[in-house]
Amino acid sequence: MGESYRVDRGASERTVADVRVAAADVAQQAAAMRGAFDALAAAASGSPDIASALTSFGAGRTGTASRIGTHLHAVSAVGAVALAAVDEADAHMATQTVRAARR
Repeated sequence: MGESYRVDRGASERTVADVRVAAADVAQQAAAMRGAFDALAAAASGSPDIASALTSFGAGRTGTASRIGTHLHAVSAVGAVALAAVDEADAHMATQTVRAARR
């Protein structure tokens, strides 16, 4: 024990919120990109090879964006859990300090 730490609670909460917003932005951009690739594939429907290539490429890019969004949501959740753990540790240390002061 005996560790010391300092947490800028406000900055930490803003970072968690920023990551959550970034995850939502990634999801919106992925949806827009999916729509754009679908439109390109439809426009290239006269050439099945090109349409297929665009569809495949678009699916790969939107799949990547989806995974990035999922990871960002997970990072945000971990950040929220970490802040809760800090609060719990602070409360525990405060309780221990009060008990020690009473002795």
